[in-house]
Amino acid sequence: MFVKIGHLKVKSKKKVIQSSERVLTAQFHLSLQNMEMNYMEWMQKTLETEKLDWGNGTAPEGDDQGFFHTSAPVIIFQMIDQNLQVTRTIR
Repeated sequence: MFVKIGHLKVKSKKKVIQSSERVLTAQFHLSLQNMEMNYMEWMQKTLETEKLDWGNGTAPEGDDQGFFHTSAPVIIFQMIDQNLQVTRTIR
């Protein structure tokens, strides 16, 4: 619906708000899809790096009980935390 103001036809506030809400919703969903793809890519690369590290012939880091350690969970947590921090700044 358009409202006539002088010589101009202007969309009503309700239509503009609805249109803006649709754009924001679409951007939100696109952002979530992008973030999900990034997580998948980062986790895949982290696992590939871990595989190479474990298969390069040197012993991985271990503890006094004979268990091996990997930095992959810490790296993945840091990536997620960084995304959350960015999200907080744009709310």
